[in-house]
Amino acid sequence: HGPFSRANPALASIFGHTSPDELMQSVDSISQSLCSDKALCDDFELKLKQDGEVSNFELQAHRTDGRRIWLSVSGRVVEPAMDSRGPLIEGLVDDVTDAKLATMQLEHQATIDELTRIPNRYLFLERLEQLVSQAERGGFGLSLLYLDLDHFKEINDAHGHHIGDLVLRQAAERISARIRHSDLVARLGGDEFTILLQNVNSDEDVRRVALEIIGSVGKPY
Repeated sequence: HGPFSRANPALASIFGHTSPDELMQSVDSISQSLCSDKALCDDFELKLKQDGEVSNFELQAHRTDGRRIWLSVSGRVVEPAMDSRGPLIEGLVDDVTDAKLATMQLEHQATIDELTRIPNRYLFLERLEQLVSQAERGGFGLSLLYLDLDHFKEINDAHGHHIGDLVLRQAAERISARIRHSDLVARLGGDEFTILLQNVNSDEDVRRVALEIIGSVGKPY
């Protein structure tokens, strides 16, 4: 929670400063000035308190130009806390932004349907398992809707697969527009979609949502 006591040119460069002196003069509180994700910072601090050291902990921070970066931080407590700013910590910081973004891109490609840009079967099954467990623990309702497009093969046969692809994209957009952000729509494959509705209060609520989706998807394309 305090400033940098010492820093080298590499650290200054990571955060967009021209020199260590400039970095140290501009930062009064490392956690408040540089840490973009408070939850990650809290986890880092907790682990440091419990173990006295942390290795290769990934944090999200931001540079002086506002750009967010990912850091791998290793540190250990050198001196115990002498004031409200906390203990003296020494460590190493590595900018892993490029590697992190590449990993996130691969994860995105593995879980998002390339055609419709909504979750795919893999992500749907993963989220279904999580939501069922949460519903059981929390005692709230969870409903699963299944939808496929009537006569879709005829569309492909009559107009070509490129038109069929456009219909699938628009169908995904129409379904997504009829559900809440907390719900989930996924493409299982072909013309098959699933919708997971969370915190459902009654069968009538499910019926209402289903009818809205059917009405929207059933309009001319």
